[in-house]
Amino acid sequence: AMRPMSVGGAPPTMGGGRPADIRRPEEAVGGEPVDAEESMTPPEPAKKPENPPKFFTYEVDEQGFCTISLSRKPVNSFSLEFFEEFNEWMSWMGDNDEMKAVILTSSIPGVFSAGLDINELHNPKEDRFGFFWSSFQHFFVILNAFPKPLICAINGNSPAGGCIMAIGCDYRIMVDTDSSAEKRPYRIGLNETKLGIPAPRWVMKRYAEVVGHRNAERMLQLGETPTAVDALKLGLVDEVCSADEIKAKAILAAKKYASIESNARYMTRRIMREECLAIIGDEEGQRYDIEATGSIISHPDVQKSLTTYLERLSKGRSKK
Repeated sequence: AMRPMSVGGAPPTMGGGRPADIRRPEEAVGGEPVDAEESMTPPEPAKKPENPPKFFTYEVDEQGFCTISLSRKPVNSFSLEFFEEFNEWMSWMGDNDEMKAVILTSSIPGVFSAGLDINELHNPKEDRFGFFWSSFQHFFVILNAFPKPLICAINGNSPAGGCIMAIGCDYRIMVDTDSSAEKRPYRIGLNETKLGIPAPRWVMKRYAEVVGHRNAERMLQLGETPTAVDALKLGLVDEVCSADEIKAKAILAAKKYASIESNARYMTRRIMREECLAIIGDEEGQRYDIEATGSIISHPDVQKSLTTYLERLSKGRSKK
């Protein structure tokens, strides 16, 4: 088995541009008491990254609504470099007063995101995997502790990590089918077990918060990815529409959330999500999660499953 993974870089924090945490010190996420005066002090604002993003584009309209369009070909998978870039930009956007809401969508036809880049899990290098999983944790924390309204405009298939990105948002709108003559339905869900891997504990908790414990348990065990219409019935998405409607609907949702007093809305969101955030809310929890995941990922049966999956993907691309 792989030796315990080290947490690469600084541990994820509950940052990402939040207002001052106004809960009592004993209620701090992660269970660690904090100084009362310190808990009232906002963190230093994040600086705008020096280089333009490589894996997405963004534009801000006159209302201050920022639309991020994922563009990492071929399927918007999440690599270490993607997480590092996305986390840095989102931290800045969370702190930027000109940004009133953020909309996440895809510029690649037919796919919102295929989730984690399997190459990061296949025969992983110990040091890189530590950095990768730590960045994934930080990604989850940034989304679920984000101070501005987050709207997800899911305009394609969204399995695994794509679904994790979506459930980190406040409101999810999903396109029902692709543009083919067959009108194939788009799907969303956590299908990690089909690769022999359980979803992270903190993700399972968030999933159960969204779809209910019984639905989550069944769907996680079976690796189900319901269609957009079925996802709506489950509460996994909030609205289903056609491709030509999704942009306008996302703007309307952003406007609705942004109309609520920001501190009251943020604190409500934060308290509702504190249980899933607390699982990786301190350095000890983060390190334990990385070490446990490293042991699972390095198991020969998991690696064999990942090898088979990558070979299948390679054959599929060579036929095109």
